[in-house]
Amino acid sequence: MRLPVSLTLAALIAASVSVQGQTQVAARTWIYEATWSNDPGVTGVDDPDALDGKALECPATEKTWMNWYTCTSGYTMDFLPGEYEVRFRLKVEDNTRPGQAFDVGVENGGVWEHPRWLDFKEAKKYQEFVYPFVIRLPVLNICTIRKYAGPRAWIDRITVSRKRLYTEGEQLAFAKFERPKEPRLTPHTGTNVWFVKGLYYQHYRIHTLLSSMGATVDVAYVVRGQRGSALAGIPLQGAPPVVKPPTTPGEGEPTFALPPPGPYETVMNRDLIVLCDADAECLTVPQRAMIQDFVKAGGGLLLVGGPFAFGRGAMERSELLEPLLPVTIPGFEDLKPLAQAAPLQPDKNSRVAMKGLDWKASPLVMWMHQAQAKQGATVELTAGGQPALVTWEYGKGRVAALSATVLGEPPAGGMAFWDWPDWPNCMERVVRWLLPRK
Repeated sequence: MRLPVSLTLAALIAASVSVQGQTQVAARTWIYEATWSNDPGVTGVDDPDALDGKALECPATEKTWMNWYTCTSGYTMDFLPGEYEVRFRLKVEDNTRPGQAFDVGVENGGVWEHPRWLDFKEAKKYQEFVYPFVIRLPVLNICTIRKYAGPRAWIDRITVSRKRLYTEGEQLAFAKFERPKEPRLTPHTGTNVWFVKGLYYQHYRIHTLLSSMGATVDVAYVVRGQRGSALAGIPLQGAPPVVKPPTTPGEGEPTFALPPPGPYETVMNRDLIVLCDADAECLTVPQRAMIQDFVKAGGGLLLVGGPFAFGRGAMERSELLEPLLPVTIPGFEDLKPLAQAAPLQPDKNSRVAMKGLDWKASPLVMWMHQAQAKQGATVELTAGGQPALVTWEYGKGRVAALSATVLGEPPAGGMAFWDWPDWPNCMERVVRWLLPRK
C-alpha cells in the first residue's frame, strides 16, 4: 500500500528552440515531487523538522535491504531521454553505525545504473542529496532509493527534474540507428498501406475506403501509455519486437511479433502511411526517421486530426516529423471548437480535383485543429475560413494534413462532414493524389 505524505506535480511547458539551424525538441519539462512507500513497516508520521510537517518513517532493520522509496509514473512519455536531476531529503537516527544506510540508483531501460551510497554528516537532521543522471531510453521507473540494514530513518521530499531533452538526432546516435543516404521505395505491385488507428478512427471511414480501393492495409493500433508501439512491423533496429495489436479492436491482448524483412525494407515496401489521430510519442524515434525517409523517397503520408493528433500529439516538437507537416501548429491547445458549425468546402486554389462532389449538401465541421498552411503548401478544403485540409510535396513524396476532426454534434437539421455521402469520394481523391507515381 502506498502511503502518501506529500504529492505535487508541476508541468512547465518549454517551447522548441533553434540550435545552429536545427530544431532542438524541448517539449515538456516536468518536475515531480512525491513521497510514498510500498514497503511494510513504513508509516507516515508528524515531523516538525520535515518540510510539510510530515514524513515517512522507516524502522530500524537488520534486513539486507528493503525497497523503501520509488519515484514512478504510469506514463513512460513523461520520462523521455534527456538529462535529469534528483534531489531528496533524508534523516537518520544514528549516523555512527559502520557502513552506509542507503543508496540511490536509476533504472534506465531495465538496467540499474551507478548506485550511490549516502553519507550522513549528522544524526537526526535532514540532509539534502543531489544526484544528476541521464535517461537514454524511455523508462517507467526512473529513480529508486533503497534502504539497507541500519537505524531508523525518515524521508520528507524527493524531486526529479528534467534539465534537458536529448534531440532526436542524439537519440538516433544512442540507438546506433543507420539511415540510408538515398532512401528508395521497394518496387512492388498493388497498393500497400500502413494504417495507424487512433481514437475515433472508424468515423473518418478512411480505412474502409482503402479496402474498397483494393489496397492491402496493414493495421496498427495506438497503445496509450506504451511508447513507440504503434507501427507493428516497423521496428527499431536491434530492439525487442514491437507490439502487434489484435486483429479486431478490443479482442484479446496484444501479441509480439517481428515480421520480416528488416525495418527499412518493411516500410519502403509501402505506398501510403496513414496516422489517424496518432501522436508522435506512439512512434519510436527511429520509426519517425523511417517515416521521414519514406516520404522523402516518394511515399505518401496522410495525417488525420483528433484528440491525440498534431499539437496535442507533440508532432510540431519532433525534429523528424515537423518538417513533414504542411501546416504550422500553435502547440498543445491547437484543437478547438468553431464558434459555430461551418460547412466544409473546396478552396479556390485546390489542386486535388474536388469537382463533381455534392458540396451543396453543406457537410459541417464542429471542431478543428488551429493550423495554418506553410509557405509552398496548398489549402484544399476550408471550414469557417480556416484550412481544413492542406497538402504539399516533401522530397519525392506527398503529404496531406486533415485538421477537421470528427468531434462535436451538428445543429438540428445539419449533417456532419463524416456522415456526408460524398466524404469517401472526397478522401479517395486525396488518397490517389498521395500515392506514388509509378
